[in-house]
Amino acid sequence: MPQRRVLHEMHEAYIQGTYKGEIVGTGRDKVCTLTRAVSKVLGLSGAGSAYITTRALKHVYEQRTAAEYQLILDTLHALVKRPAQVYRNKPGSKRGGFCLVGPLKEQEYICIVEIVSEKEVEIVTVFEKRERYLASGKGCVLLWSWGDGTTSHRVALDAGKPVY
Repeated sequence: MPQRRVLHEMHEAYIQGTYKGEIVGTGRDKVCTLTRAVSKVLGLSGAGSAYITTRALKHVYEQRTAAEYQLILDTLHALVKRPAQVYRNKPGSKRGGFCLVGPLKEQEYICIVEIVSEKEVEIVTVFEKRERYLASGKGCVLLWSWGDGTTSHRVALDAGKPVY
């Protein structure tokens, strides 16, 4: 099954027609395979995979407008697979140790993920990027960035050094 359809199928099977606060059935599905570069920054062994649970999808459904939710369903796999930046999440956050940041159409979004095994992350939530959330004084630390795509970013990643 194409990865971009996974979220639509989960929505149709578990979320569609539910009321706010209603509990949904338990489900979990693979959104995409992460690039080796992103897997390495997150500390995963080999090429990792990103999953989403029905609980997380329901949370996004209840917190976003219909248009924003549709955009997330259509494009989240691309943001998770190839984020523009990866941050360590601020200490004391409820869930999720890392923030994947990148564009969904014209707007930047933050996808919070948590490591669940040596080869897997789970998506916790997704929301429109707010600079104050990622501000260095708030505790988020930039670990890696595609930058302008030059080799310097890849060399730093291969050396295991954060890129600031």
